[in-house]
Amino acid sequence: MPRNKALMTKRATAPRKIIIKPFQKPPTLPPNYYEQTSCDLLEGTLNIIFSPEKQQQNQQHELSLQNSYQQVVNLVSHQYGPRLYQDLVATLQRACQDYVLPEDNDTLLVSSSSSNSNQASRLLGYIQTQYQKYVEYLLLCKHVFLPLDRAHGYTSNGTVVKRSAVGSTCMSLPIDSNNKSHNNNSSTAVIVMDLWQVGLEQFYKRLQQFQWDDLIYQKWWTSLQLDWDDDLALDQQTLLQSTLYMWQDLGVVALTLSQRLEPDLIGLFQSKSLQLQQQSSSFTMSSAKGDSGDTSMTADSSNYNATAVISYCFDKWMHVAYHWSRFLPKSTCVFLLENHLFRPHLTSEWLLNPKYFDPIVEEAFSSAALATPSAAMAAQAVAANTSSTTTTTSSSTIQQLWMLAGRIPGGYKLVGGAIAQYARSRGSALMTAMASPDNLKNSSSNRAAMAGKQKISDLLELQRQVRQLLSQLPHSAEYCQLKHVWEDVVNPSSDLEETNLVAEALAKYVDACLRDNKRQLLSSSSTSPLDNNGNWSEAVISGIFCYLQAKDVFEAFYKQDLAKRLLWNRIVSMDVERHFVSLLKAECGAGYTSKMEGMFQDMDWSRETMSRYKQTQFQDSAMGNSGSDGSNSYKLEVDIQVLTTGYWPVYPQYPNLNLPQSLLDPQEKFTEYYKSKYQGRRMTWQYALGHLVVKFKPKDNSGPKYELVVSLCQALTLLQFNESDELTLPQIMVGIGLEDRDEMERVLLSLSLGKEGTRVLIKRDHDAEKKKKTRMTVHDQDIFQVQSNFKSNQRRIRITNIMMKETKEDREKTVQGVSRDRLYLIDAVLVRIMKARKTILHQQLIPQVLEQVKVPAQPADIKKRIETLIEREYMERDSADRNRYNYLA
Repeated sequence: MPRNKALMTKRATAPRKIIIKPFQKPPTLPPNYYEQTSCDLLEGTLNIIFSPEKQQQNQQHELSLQNSYQQVVNLVSHQYGPRLYQDLVATLQRACQDYVLPEDNDTLLVSSSSSNSNQASRLLGYIQTQYQKYVEYLLLCKHVFLPLDRAHGYTSNGTVVKRSAVGSTCMSLPIDSNNKSHNNNSSTAVIVMDLWQVGLEQFYKRLQQFQWDDLIYQKWWTSLQLDWDDDLALDQQTLLQSTLYMWQDLGVVALTLSQRLEPDLIGLFQSKSLQLQQQSSSFTMSSAKGDSGDTSMTADSSNYNATAVISYCFDKWMHVAYHWSRFLPKSTCVFLLENHLFRPHLTSEWLLNPKYFDPIVEEAFSSAALATPSAAMAAQAVAANTSSTTTTTSSSTIQQLWMLAGRIPGGYKLVGGAIAQYARSRGSALMTAMASPDNLKNSSSNRAAMAGKQKISDLLELQRQVRQLLSQLPHSAEYCQLKHVWEDVVNPSSDLEETNLVAEALAKYVDACLRDNKRQLLSSSSTSPLDNNGNWSEAVISGIFCYLQAKDVFEAFYKQDLAKRLLWNRIVSMDVERHFVSLLKAECGAGYTSKMEGMFQDMDWSRETMSRYKQTQFQDSAMGNSGSDGSNSYKLEVDIQVLTTGYWPVYPQYPNLNLPQSLLDPQEKFTEYYKSKYQGRRMTWQYALGHLVVKFKPKDNSGPKYELVVSLCQALTLLQFNESDELTLPQIMVGIGLEDRDEMERVLLSLSLGKEGTRVLIKRDHDAEKKKKTRMTVHDQDIFQVQSNFKSNQRRIRITNIMMKETKEDREKTVQGVSRDRLYLIDAVLVRIMKARKTILHQQLIPQVLEQVKVPAQPADIKKRIETLIEREYMERDSADRNRYNYLA
């Protein structure tokens, strides 16, 4: 059907008007509508929670949430809101008086005022049960009367106001009597509470009517004290939490915590702290009284159990931090515990006293937990607020102490200082024992040398243990500085003799380590910087040598030992030797190790020289120029080392030795070869350092031949017995041309009274009939002969010559040489300063010299060097001022 376009256009251009006409008669509510509706709403909500049986009997008046919500909307829209609010508040009061906290329970609650834990839990449980019912009822009222709560508010003076009329001055505050009284006096603000706050206020007023708020707190505090001692069941712990939540809802938690709980916690922690001291020590009352008349209390801390105190404080800290924090402010409780329970013990009288602190550190050294990172993770987990409590079993006492101290301002510094003091006392005891008068008097004995090396080993072990301990304590590097501690330990006092003794003992310890084959194997396989057996060289340099002031004394003794190892073939690992010298070079510079590196260069250059020499000898032998007479009967395989005089120590000279022709020929050939290659060089043969391999077979013995690795003097001595069966010491000295009787005596003793399996000679004392034991010295009339029945399981035997013991005179000679070099160094520093300053006062010159000189020096030594420089006209005293020095160009 076609559309009528004209009609459609007319309708579009002329819209219709909609007119709403008012009622001719305004609608009215039924009679008694408010009374009937409000009664149904108020009584219905009350019966649902507190009298469900009445609600079931009146099913025809069953309350519907949707219908009740609409009825409240109708009452509010018809201006019944203020009246309904007042009736609702009255109903809330009646609910508190008749159902929640009725009058007949007053006697029951007051009878529970004793401190029995069961009665306390009974009271708290009853209050929580009634409070939960009331909260359930209040929540139902909140839902039913939501339109009323949105439109109206209840002021603190008991009037109902519209929220739109209050405007910006409308405030919603927690239920707190102090706040209300303060704001009631204010004329600029109107305090308006919502329905939830009004209901909680009625409950709190009911508690105040019977003064149950104080009683509830006392019962709650009693239960909290039981929970401190772990005597509270889980359901009772829940009551503590729910009670605190009730105070939070009522708006009195801040007042309760600040005015009641904090003072009680302070008293509890202080009493527990005092109880720990009383349990660990005996307290005595002092009879003396001060001006105030108070009797003072002093503690005899002889039986103080520091480990038990730390364990108790740590366990309680964990308990408060992770159990009480569920319902109490963690920062407040933990702060009070740290300052009133633990802090009184963190003093030099108690925990930080070396008498109690040192056993804790030693326990940590021997603890198995220290070797694993779990202990350190335990302390870090506590600091990171980890909820797990299993870490307390894996942490050591020192780690618990460190964690607790870190919670107190300055606590890390106190414990770090105690650790440093422990390291200082232990290290100083070791160095003092090394520098004891007995060791100083017997410094030439092997026992004193062994004692010194053992003390160095103990000191390195102490440093390893301290480093490992600090590695398990977070932030310990910031609060425990040990540099000055080790400086004082390594340099015991201002006495240079003790410092020199430490340097000498360190050199002997390094020598023993470099000779130890097992230690070199550990050094090559170990990767841990804390392993003292593995990276011992780094431990020596970083732990002792870098703090040592007498580095020049160490250098002197170390070079002597290094030369012995190189020349007598006692090197275990050349790589380890070079590595240790490189560490010394990195610490002290290239000038300090130049002679040591020169020793290594001489050894390398000697091998190259001998290689070229042997090639030359092989070519001459192939061309038939082996000797002047064409005979090879005395041809020996020789290995000669060419040493630079300035690098090596000075050794004794034996220029008159009667060498056999078999040794003279190679010596002359090498001399001719060396002089032909290097003209202008002077050669001196060091027979004291020579070694030979001698084939030995006793007479009248059908056994095998032995190869004896002996020194040159030992070999010459054995050759004398090819011509005579019995010889005395003077005869042997004449035969070999040795003029040093002490050396000859050591040679004979090494061949006759050495280790088992190396005694190729027999010593027969001239007074053997008078003495039962063989004398350990050689008399001129003692007779030596070859042992005819010599037997050994080895075919190649090394007979070590009895080394000359380092006497006190030799040691003093070495130290004097170092002291002489120190004087030259002081002279150089003085001249350098005077050349730069031209003129300077005596009081300014001495400190500058002490600062620039890197070796131990005393002001008296510097004064002596100043006098010598004045005598040598390097400087002079000012004629006008005797305390001023002038430089003479």
